[in-house]
Amino acid sequence: MFAGPNKQLRDRSTFYLDALTPPADFDFQEAWADAEEAVMMGSDTHVRVASVSTLLRLYRVAHAHASEDAKKYASSIEALEKAERRMVPEGA
Repeated sequence: MFAGPNKQLRDRSTFYLDALTPPADFDFQEAWADAEEAVMMGSDTHVRVASVSTLLRLYRVAHAHASEDAKKYASSIEALEKAERRMVPEGA
């Protein structure tokens, strides 16, 4: 989920989520092209899932500007970096 520049959005009334504010130079079209298509579990709703590299960039920006959530963002960054190391390049 994206929020506008320099805005944070938290809605945990239904699902756990972090709405990450993209930096001013964020290229949404590039992130969209890099995203994977998926289907929501238990429905036929099609969504795009941000790539690990996109999520890492957004979480690093959030971490740099965080105060109370810095530890949580650091944990997310660590998990994403671990996932990135495990990814196998296409054709390998």
